[in-house]
Amino acid sequence: MISIVEVKEGDILEGAWPEKLKVISVKYLEDRAVINAIGCDTEKFYSPVLTKKEIEEIKVRKEDFSPGIAKMRDEFQKVYQT
Repeated sequence: MISIVEVKEGDILEGAWPEKLKVISVKYLEDRAVINAIGCDTEKFYSPVLTKKEIEEIKVRKEDFSPGIAKMRDEFQKVYQT
């Protein structure tokens, strides 16, 4: 099982979405995580709020951190001032 702290930037998630997601950032709350991600096929933005149980049910593939993801994260943060 995947614990909530194992989801990191650059990971690929497979779960209840119509496509695989590449993680841009993760914000941890008490027992939940807000995951900002981009669809690998459509480049659609996703921002699910997942419980620890929901995270344990998804497949997480560890990937090398991509410079493209860093650029997307920086642009996202500029827009949303996070």
